[in-house]
Amino acid sequence: MRKAAKNILPPPKIYRGSLTAWDTVNRKRVYFGKQDDPSSLRKYAEWVERLAQCPPSDSSPEGNPHTDESNDTRQVQPKSTPVATGPTIADLSLAFLDAKRTHSHYYDYRTVCRFLKPYSKMGTAEFDAYCLLQVQQEFDRHGYARKQVNNLVGFVRQMFRWGEARRLVPAGRYAHLKTLEPLREGRENDERFWEVEDEVIERTLLLLPPVYQAIVRILWWTGARPKEILRMRVGDIERQVVEDNGQKAEMWSLSPKKHKTAKKNKGRVIAFGTREQAVLAPYLAGKAAEDFVFRPADAVTERKQSARARRKTKVQPSQVERDRERKENPKRKCNPFFNTDVVGNALRDAIANANKTLPEGERIPEWTLYSLRHKYVSEYVEKHGVEAAALMVGHTDTAMVRKIYDKSQKRRILKQKLKDEAAEQ
Repeated sequence: MRKAAKNILPPPKIYRGSLTAWDTVNRKRVYFGKQDDPSSLRKYAEWVERLAQCPPSDSSPEGNPHTDESNDTRQVQPKSTPVATGPTIADLSLAFLDAKRTHSHYYDYRTVCRFLKPYSKMGTAEFDAYCLLQVQQEFDRHGYARKQVNNLVGFVRQMFRWGEARRLVPAGRYAHLKTLEPLREGRENDERFWEVEDEVIERTLLLLPPVYQAIVRILWWTGARPKEILRMRVGDIERQVVEDNGQKAEMWSLSPKKHKTAKKNKGRVIAFGTREQAVLAPYLAGKAAEDFVFRPADAVTERKQSARARRKTKVQPSQVERDRERKENPKRKCNPFFNTDVVGNALRDAIANANKTLPEGERIPEWTLYSLRHKYVSEYVEKHGVEAAALMVGHTDTAMVRKIYDKSQKRRILKQKLKDEAAEQ
């Protein structure tokens, strides 16, 4: 008779409002009902007792369709997946995400684990460099740029290195995965989304909700990295009066506590002028200092207000009561801040939906949030030089700015050639 050891049967957890547990024997999530339902704990206790007395195939709670093999569509596995003899990719992913919940790359790790779902039942000992190559190609097919693909593959290796130190991964597996070569330069994806015109941005803004419009405008006008703006809190904004050539004006500035070069003990300052202040002001009113400036809850509120304004029929009292109950006891709560992928996906979906109804010559070209930063820095280099542009966008190495953003070198060479030919004549 098999005992239900603690290391085999983890304690119950709340997953999307339901009481669940991860069955490490059958490699699947078991659902027991809603978290506020008293019968859920009773079903869990019965399942534990039945698991201790019955074979693994009989460990599903009675009457629960979520644990039936024919109804379980959450994890579609390839038929050729070998039977795991130790910890699986699913076990490694869950443990890694629990350990990295407060990490700055937590949402990147979640993205990686989502692409690893087809291998969730595969053992960590069977996941080799060829499997990682398949994941790399899937990143590429999904539309990620070359550097993004290489970063995501690096996150997969980080997860295996973390698991190897905790005996979830066989020794030497991390070194084996490092044999996969990264994507090289010269691919079509590298330069595809960098160039974007003002007209394209303005046309795209008309397709986005107000909160997303504000985020795009701030990124467009400041050249900041998306995370620096999306993680901005109300208390992080400083206000001060600046005087220059006899003119005084109130200027706002942001000094993010977490940014790309913070680990190198380098500061970062983002300045907000009058037009940026006009965009930010509505999202600062009525919020505490620790609140995020841009919140998903604001987008939900604006969407509901817009839908209510377009409504032509009278709102029924029953609907008002349901809205009040949802507001008091929401089943799902919004994240406190926007994730970069959420805003990027909204931008991509808005362009794709608009292009479905536009003729061939009037379609909107694809672009990303980082296209705004590239556009800002490139134009700033042309107007004020490389040193000034590096200062504004937080680059301490001017060589990096000159390599990636300086588009004026070709024009200067052509002008100099024109002057030489005019002098010879």
